[in-house]
Amino acid sequence: MKTRIRWWMLARLAMVAGLLGLIVLRGQPILKARTLPSRQVPASWPAPSYDFQDNPITAAGFALGRKLFYDASLSHDGSVSCGSCHQQFAAFAQLDHRVSHGIGGLNGKRNAPGLFNLAWQPQLMWDGAATHLETQPILPISNPLEMGESLADVVARLKMDPGYPRLFAAAFGTAEIDSQRVLRALAQFTGSLVSSHSRYDGYIAGEEKFSPEEVAGLALFRRQCAACHREPLFSDYSYRSNGLDAIPVDEGRAGVTARPEDRGLFRVPSLRNVALTPPYMHDGRYDSLEQVLDHYDHGIVASPALDPLLSKGIALNPQQRRELLSFLNTLSDTQFISDVRFSDPDATRAVEPSLASTVAAWFNRAGWTDADVDEIHRPTPAGSGPLADPKRQARPALQTTHVELVLAHEAQDLVVYADDAVTNAPLRGLNLSARIGDQLLKAVEVHEGDYRIPAEHIDFARPQALELGLRGDSFDEHVREILPAETQSAQPPTARHFRLRMSFAMILSLLAAMVWVTYRKYRDGLRS
Repeated sequence: MKTRIRWWMLARLAMVAGLLGLIVLRGQPILKARTLPSRQVPASWPAPSYDFQDNPITAAGFALGRKLFYDASLSHDGSVSCGSCHQQFAAFAQLDHRVSHGIGGLNGKRNAPGLFNLAWQPQLMWDGAATHLETQPILPISNPLEMGESLADVVARLKMDPGYPRLFAAAFGTAEIDSQRVLRALAQFTGSLVSSHSRYDGYIAGEEKFSPEEVAGLALFRRQCAACHREPLFSDYSYRSNGLDAIPVDEGRAGVTARPEDRGLFRVPSLRNVALTPPYMHDGRYDSLEQVLDHYDHGIVASPALDPLLSKGIALNPQQRRELLSFLNTLSDTQFISDVRFSDPDATRAVEPSLASTVAAWFNRAGWTDADVDEIHRPTPAGSGPLADPKRQARPALQTTHVELVLAHEAQDLVVYADDAVTNAPLRGLNLSARIGDQLLKAVEVHEGDYRIPAEHIDFARPQALELGLRGDSFDEHVREILPAETQSAQPPTARHFRLRMSFAMILSLLAAMVWVTYRKYRDGLRS
């Protein structure tokens, strides 16, 4: 009798443990086969253009694609990866260059666009040259100004890497490495880059409140901009001329279609994360959203290809400009740009959401030590190349011709470490100023190469545009950066949150009752 009761009791306890395990695991981000991560895709979105049934996302396939995306060995000289021009902190655009930079320091032809929600795009690239998510990587890999390599040589190099056969076997069942598998793995990763957690998305879902200025900006956007930048993806993915040049230097869509009337037409970019992805336009000619609004207000150049919707421009008064800019900032998805699942898997430490988004992960805290600063400049192993050292790969992207910068947020100050970009010697006596939003701030040198910028009035809970002015004895330079939100602002509980909490409380109550009944039966069994 006692044996039967013990077995019955153990079975009940196992069931309780299983239910608890399900509750714990329910909140963990996982990649489900044959679907996008369900928590990322709002139900109101249209069906994606890419067929995930033909290339289902698996954890192993995603991991392989992620590693390939950040692997510089896909380029001819091992210096450029996909992640070199598509930086996560900039919504997988390239913040610090007008056009993409390739092997040998070569400049590409166009600005590197952000990579997100690619599965919904019927064509890809500025001119629509790629018609399928799986074949798109062929273009930058084979472009002599970008990665300058053939797929055949990429495959041969991957076969010589002792780590890749195991990864391909986990993803596809066998260790065979071929070009199709390389491209399908990359598609599993890039197809999973879904950005749908902006404040705008929360507002549409009824879980976020907009300020009056943001509400007015949304209404203005829907009147003036939504014909081309259609919600919820904020693009209709058509090809248009927005009046940049009377005679286009870049042939644009005509390079694909060979139709003269398509000359100077480019794909309408999505405005999601637009505040995080300067510079703007296909050639990166505008550094700020303010300059973009200036263009639409009084800078449109007439040409036969000009879109009729822009024939009169988009005139905005100062109040309307503020409202529209406020709304555009609600499209920033700080969760997306700090999601560690999308970061470089070979980074020394996990990347956490931080103000210093372009800094090596071990700098993502309040300040740094002298040892940290020394470590970032430690010599690269002989013969391995600067990108072979993972800590060198994670160096700050904030670099000008003369200056290399590291940022951190400490207390109420923005702290900047500046050194010579060539010799790595700390820069003393630097005239350093910062414009954050509409505030102009002056830095104070507190130590050799260390500068503090008082920022107690800056709201770091929201993304901020930063422009640093750097003036030395022989140079005068500027560098721009987007500072992502450090923390999510607390949101008022919604009915949905209340229901979730009540459901959780009911489950806990049920489990407690089951444990109590199990204990009573066990105790009664012992007595009998």
